[in-house]
Amino acid sequence: MKNLSFVALAAAVLMPANAYGLQINTTAGALPGLVKDSDAITELTITGSVDASDLFFIDDRLKNLKVLDLSGAKIESYSGDKLRGISTFPANFIPVGTFAGSSISEIKLPVTDGLSIGDMAFSATLVESIVIPGNVVSIGIGAFSNCTKLKTLDIADTAVGAYAFKGCRELTAVNFGGTALSESIFAECISLEDFNAHNSISFIPAKAFQGCVSLKHFGFSSDVRYIGESSFYNSGLESLQVENTSLDSIGPWAFANSSLEIVQLPNTLKHIGDGAFFECSKLHKFYIPESCTSVADYVFKDVKNSDTILVLPQGITSVGKYAFKGMNGVNHVTFPQTLSYLGDGAMENMENLSEIEASGLSSVPRLGKDVWAGIDPSKVRLNVDEKLEDDFKAAPQWQDFDIYSDLTGVEENVAKKENTLQARFKDNILSVRTYGEKLTRIEIFNPAGMLLMAVGVQGEEANIDTEALQGHMFIVVCRLEGSSAATLKLLR
Repeated sequence: MKNLSFVALAAAVLMPANAYGLQINTTAGALPGLVKDSDAITELTITGSVDASDLFFIDDRLKNLKVLDLSGAKIESYSGDKLRGISTFPANFIPVGTFAGSSISEIKLPVTDGLSIGDMAFSATLVESIVIPGNVVSIGIGAFSNCTKLKTLDIADTAVGAYAFKGCRELTAVNFGGTALSESIFAECISLEDFNAHNSISFIPAKAFQGCVSLKHFGFSSDVRYIGESSFYNSGLESLQVENTSLDSIGPWAFANSSLEIVQLPNTLKHIGDGAFFECSKLHKFYIPESCTSVADYVFKDVKNSDTILVLPQGITSVGKYAFKGMNGVNHVTFPQTLSYLGDGAMENMENLSEIEASGLSSVPRLGKDVWAGIDPSKVRLNVDEKLEDDFKAAPQWQDFDIYSDLTGVEENVAKKENTLQARFKDNILSVRTYGEKLTRIEIFNPAGMLLMAVGVQGEEANIDTEALQGHMFIVVCRLEGSSAATLKLLR
């Protein structure tokens, strides 16, 4: 290698095939006069100051540039002839689209305070690793989008625009120092496996991680309040365990088509949007919190591997259209006293449904079209309050079920389930015994579907003191290893 000198302020290093690296100390607007043989420059280090005209010159003329180091440079304001249609540019600003589509694979940003990166500034470059230092105050819309070679990202606490890193298909790890994400910020980053947030993030915007099929785990902060529309749509997320958070709302289609297996939601949750868990085919364990008052359209449609028991909590007044369509793993459904409406196809194709516990209902719920399509209601037992038995038998769609009043078939204080489980009351003690699978959890509901008690257990036997519970009739849900469960109705 040999040194080349253009002026006293320039030095270059000759590299193979006539390519070389250049180090320049310059002043704003002077760079074009210091660079010769621009096609041969593959590395450029700049100290001193530059402006928008210098940055556009680099993009326009240095077509083979791979490494750009601006860490020792300051960006001055520009005012003069129009550059790409604009005549003025502020200081500390990398203009919109400056290096978009360039061959740059490594970039070191200026470290001066107050730096802003314009929209699409580095979009579709070949950059492989990015460190966004703390002096950067904003990153524009799509600034690093479609950087298909980008693998790692470290970003300080800064304002990040929508789509900033969308489509970075080889990005595997992100260290995020901010407190706010943006819409579609990491959408379609199909290799993203590790998202490490250093601060609490309370708001997950729309489509933030949509299509991140390799993202299996996400650390939701305890103060997360909102998970936006399609935020994890078609992602690899395997669990949503936010039961100890302040989550208030889940947007439409938030986890649709994802790889979720377990969902645990808090009692602070008031709204679950349409299709939030649509076609989560691996989902087998979820609970709808008592804080919710409705089940939205399509919300659990085609959740085919769900638990065998579906208990709608007290407070649910309506179930949207196709909300539980295709949940063919369910064999038992419990409706709460508050339920007044089931939408079109709400329970369609629940092929294994064998029993509906509706004895807690205070009236016959209105039904949309074809609520039970794909089900043979004559093979499904419908338990109702004896005061409503005639009303159910006269109501369209309901009348087709095998209807029993609430005490029909309930033994005095003992019940069995297919020779695998037995439960009985002795005074106030509920005794449960299994034959084979071990118990993991026992839940006790009143006939209206309100959860009265939940106890974690281990083993084949459990004895639970129910003295504090009011009432005489209870629905007992026994959850077993392997995610199976059994539902029994007992008198105490």
